[in-house]
Amino acid sequence: MTHQRLATGRAGEAHATAHYLRLGYELIARNARTRFGEIDLVMRTRETLVFCEVRTRVAGRGNPIESFDSRKALQVRRMAGRWLAENRLSPRPSSIRLDAAAITVTVDGGLVSLEVLEGAL
Repeated sequence: MTHQRLATGRAGEAHATAHYLRLGYELIARNARTRFGEIDLVMRTRETLVFCEVRTRVAGRGNPIESFDSRKALQVRRMAGRWLAENRLSPRPSSIRLDAAAITVTVDGGLVSLEVLEGAL
């Protein structure tokens, strides 16, 4: 992966994290590794645990929403299940949600647009 792609991805994850924090969520993990892959964000409120897959594109280089597909949704489900099996939370959340965040940034990482699709995966 190129330095620019890594920087774009990090910028998108930072914007998504800031969005959830503004809504009162707590960051539990970022780039959490499982045997099925990496979970971009694990966030929680007292009641809800959220696994979020973040897709980021530079403005003018495609729509990040188009990069979500059923294969990726299945992978996120597997990763979330593995993460839950390996991590005990207290108190246990009453619900779990799999979100997709589609983020567009400028070349230098500035936010252009952010759309979180709750329960999309």
